[in-house]
Amino acid sequence: MKTQNFKISKYKKPGRSTLWRVRGTLHGKRIEKTFADLGKAKAWQDLQEIARTNSARQAKATFTRLTPEQAFDAEKALAILNGKATLAEVAESFLAHYVAPEKSLTVCEGSKLYDEGRQLDVKRGQLSEAQFKCTRAKLVRFCNWTGSDLRLERLTTQKVQDYLDGTWTSAKNYENIRGALSHFLKWALAGGHIKTDPTLGVKTLGKAIKRSRGIAKTISPDQVKELFKWLETNAPEIVPAFALMTFAGVRPCQKTGEIFKLSPELVNVETGILTITPEVSKVRELRKFKMSPNLVAWLRAYPLDEFPIVCHNWGRLRDKVKREFKLGQDVLRHTAITYWIGHHKSVYDAADQFGNSESIIRKHYKDNNRTDAEAAEFFEIYPKAVKGEMLKFAAG
Repeated sequence: MKTQNFKISKYKKPGRSTLWRVRGTLHGKRIEKTFADLGKAKAWQDLQEIARTNSARQAKATFTRLTPEQAFDAEKALAILNGKATLAEVAESFLAHYVAPEKSLTVCEGSKLYDEGRQLDVKRGQLSEAQFKCTRAKLVRFCNWTGSDLRLERLTTQKVQDYLDGTWTSAKNYENIRGALSHFLKWALAGGHIKTDPTLGVKTLGKAIKRSRGIAKTISPDQVKELFKWLETNAPEIVPAFALMTFAGVRPCQKTGEIFKLSPELVNVETGILTITPEVSKVRELRKFKMSPNLVAWLRAYPLDEFPIVCHNWGRLRDKVKREFKLGQDVLRHTAITYWIGHHKSVYDAADQFGNSESIIRKHYKDNNRTDAEAAEFFEIYPKAVKGEMLKFAAG
């Protein structure tokens, strides 16, 4: 039946005070009332609007097992859905993501429990300290982004994708963060804290990284010469560490890297063998690296009993050198592996010497733009002589 909103209009007859007229239609019948007070007119208008709205609803009698409260809730839910889905469909969707209160955790609470399990893996020797700290740093940043109240079961694929897009720096970094979040959320799924893994639907960049193989960041022999010329002049105490990172590819992480854990007794200049024990190695595997003659020469010119591998001001000096020569995290390791392969012609042997798989070396460590001539020049970089003569002799 036709209805029309109730509206207030103002009118005034000559010689009389202002009046307020309320007009509208209810049940097909025109209703009008006049008030001298605007407040009373608005109150009556509100009552008529409520009656008009209720008249538009059709109440139907039906047999049901629902209580009046349940029936009211059902009506309320259907009004919210507004035809977008049935109550049964909504219930199925809800139960697909429902987590019991005793299993429900916020992202930050889940991250702390996950860290506790990972710390136990470190103690058991199943996970390196470096890998634990790297993953933990990524999760801390993610928790700061989500806030302290977001619950794991409320974490959607779109929200994870938004975070990955918002923290973009490179395809490799994107994949590293995605991998860390995926491992964490798979742990949450196994523990019953979520019903589905949100990372399954996010974009992967594996193909983009694959297209970039063979162009790892390295520096030229001339740049290496300039680096060591500067080191010998300005920071001789850090020369042994940089020689080991540049010519032996020792991993450079400042606090948990191989260079930081390497002890002098593992570096034998007499036999020309550098031993990386499982405790030192990032991948927890023993490897014996055959040092090149020029690396032996550097270590004899700067003996480890006089020049510790990690000097007392290691962090400050290392950062200064990185800024001075714009060195990325793994540039020296990439350089060492690239020129070693160029000189020895064997990716298989490089994998054994440097502690990486052949596929990883091809994907991330080898710069195919470097030439054999550059590799030969790289292994001819020796320390300056004490008396102007070159300290050039073979290992052993």
